[in-house]
Amino acid sequence: MNLGATEILIIVIVIVFYLFNRKKKSENNTIQSINKDNSIREEQNTNDEIVIPDICPHCKNPNGKKIRLCEWCGNQIC
Repeated sequence: MNLGATEILIIVIVIVFYLFNRKKKSENNTIQSINKDNSIREEQNTNDEIVIPDICPHCKNPNGKKIRLCEWCGNQIC
């Protein structure tokens, strides 16, 4: 399959457009949920609200790596 300069230019433009829109969507971290009265509610999803404790609430072992799964018991933290 031989591609000419025009086809390559079109492919590059499509890829750049896709990457630009993908980045734009990831920056806009809003969640839309439908209430009982069918109205749309938008919530801001920020990572500042998530606090991972230093100690596992299940087995009380330390969580030095600040991960969501306990290394010791395997239960989910938070």
